Amino acid sequence: MRRLCFVIPLTIGLAACAGSSAFPPTSPYYRIPAGSRVIVKQSLPIPANRSRAWIQYGKVIHKKERDQYYPHCWFLSHKRSDSPREIKPDTFTVVETRKLEEYVADQRSFRLAASRHLGGLFAQDGATAIEYITEIRITSSRQPDIAVLSCSQWSDPSDAQHMTLLEINQVLGELAVIEPAEASTAP
Repeated sequence: MRRLCFVIPLTIGLAACAGSSAFPPTSPYYRIPAGSRVIVKQSLPIPANRSRAWIQYGKVIHKKERDQYYPHCWFLSHKRSDSPREIKPDTFTVVETRKLEEYVADQRSFRLAASRHLGGLFAQDGATAIEYITEIRITSSRQPDIAVLSCSQWSDPSDAQHMTLLEINQVLGELAVIEPAEASTAP
């Protein structure tokens, strides 16, 4: 009975916080709330046979030009085309934000792990980097095929963290900006 007296209020408290970000926009754990705006200020080219427009240091880049160890972003289109196209200036509404982590190891680590019958996966070398990704699902009635803005960076596993809203806006530079929706404050 005592355990239930503790578990029920804890569960209710955690559920109440689940819908909103309990962290300030300066925190790497801040989730950009639904209803926020992603404003694309300039046209962003998507190369032929590709589905992404890449941005780093406030400039449009080709994927091969990016340095994955430094913050970078990309807009994702659900459509691929044989010819180049562009994301036009527009205001997108944020539907959902997710924080993802992907563990990266170079091929030598995988060969080493495979030679140890998978029991040694990452046992000696470990992950060589962690990619911290902020995935922002967006929508616009004028450009419905543009569905995601993702921002990421690879970091050393010992000091890796997600990008802050300020860092994401710095990557976007003058090309685009994220304006967070006002968080509702209950008295």
